[in-house]
Amino acid sequence: MNILILGGSGILSTDFTKMCLDKGNVVYTLNRGNRTHFIDPRVKLIKADLRNEPENVLREKIFKEIPSYDVIVDFLSFIPDHLKRTLSILNGQFIQFIFISSSTAYRKKCEDEILTEQSEIGNEKWDYAYNKYLCEEFLKKCSINYTIIRPYVTYGKNRIPFPIIPGDQYTLLARIMANKPVIMFEQGDAICTLTHTEDFAKTLYELLLNEKAYKEAFHITSTSEQTWLEVYTILCELLNRKPKICSLDRAETEKYMPEFYEILVGDKGTNMRFDNTKVSNAIGHSVYNTVSLRDGLKQSVDFFMNNSYMQKIDYKFDGECDYIAAKISKQKCCILESPVRRNKDVLYYHIMRFPLTNYLVRAKRAKKMDSK
Repeated sequence: MNILILGGSGILSTDFTKMCLDKGNVVYTLNRGNRTHFIDPRVKLIKADLRNEPENVLREKIFKEIPSYDVIVDFLSFIPDHLKRTLSILNGQFIQFIFISSSTAYRKKCEDEILTEQSEIGNEKWDYAYNKYLCEEFLKKCSINYTIIRPYVTYGKNRIPFPIIPGDQYTLLARIMANKPVIMFEQGDAICTLTHTEDFAKTLYELLLNEKAYKEAFHITSTSEQTWLEVYTILCELLNRKPKICSLDRAETEKYMPEFYEILVGDKGTNMRFDNTKVSNAIGHSVYNTVSLRDGLKQSVDFFMNNSYMQKIDYKFDGECDYIAAKISKQKCCILESPVRRNKDVLYYHIMRFPLTNYLVRAKRAKKMDSK
C-alpha cells in the first residue's frame, strides 16, 4: 500500500508509522520536521505546514511522487475547519480516508455506562471532545470512504498517562522521586482504560482497506481497566517510592487548577469503559492487548530516565502543585532539582508557589478566561 500519514511524529502516530513500515508498505508523512528524532528514517518525509501553506503548494508537495494514495490517515485535524481544508487539498485522490477522532467525544448517560459505538456522542463538557464530534458530523456528510477512529487514553515510551500532568511529563516522575505530593482528582478513584500505542497500531492497521471499515466509526481501546490511583501506585513502585497524594474535589479543582477542570469533569475524572465488539468483528478477532500496564509504564519510565532530552521540568506546574499541597494538605515542598535549571525557572516556580504572586497570576488568568 501507498500510505500517507498526516502527522507521523506524535505519540500515537509514531508506532502506527512503524507498524506500516514493518509490514512492507511505502509510507509518506506530511510533517513540519521539527521533531526529527521521532520520525522513522524509512519514511518518505513531505516537509510541509498543513495549517499555514497555500493549498496549491501543499497539493503539489503531497502528489509530487504519486498521483494518489491507497490510505490517508489524518492525525492532525482537531476542528471542522482543519478537516474541510485537508479534504479540499486531497481532492479525493485516495481510496480510504481515516480520521483520528477521540473516545472523549462520547456523551455518557451515567458513570456505569459501558461505551459502544452506538452510545451518544457530543460531549459538551470539554471543547476538544466537542470539536472532534463536530469533525465526525462533517465527515459523515462527505461522499468518500471514510473511517472514524476513536482512541481513548494512549501511552507509550514517550508518553506517561496521567490525569493532571504538564506537557513536560518528566515533571511528574521528578516529583515522585523527590517524595513530593502528587495532585489527584477525587482520590484518583475514576476508572480509566489505557491502551499502549503498539496495541493501538496493530488494531488500526487491520482496518486499512478493510471494506467493513468504510463509512464506519470504531473506538480502539484495550480491555484493561484500572483506577488512576492504581496507575500512580505502579509508577511509585517502578521508581521505588511510596505514594503521596494531595486530593482535590471538583470545587477545589475549579478554584486552584482551572486549566485542568474541563478535561477532568469531561473525561479523565470520570469512569471510562468500553466494549470493543464492533472493531473486533471488523478485524475478525479480539483487539490487541499484548502490552500489560506495568510493562508499558516501565517502558515509559525507562525511556524518560535514559534520555536526558526528555528530562525537562515545568517549574510553573511544580510551583503550582506545591502551593496547592501547602494550602490543602499543609505539606511543605521545595523546588525540584534539575541539572539544567535556569534563573527564570526559579522565578517561574516562585511566581506559582507563593501566595501574593500566585494570587496575581491567577487573577490575571481568571480575567483572561472571562474575556473569552
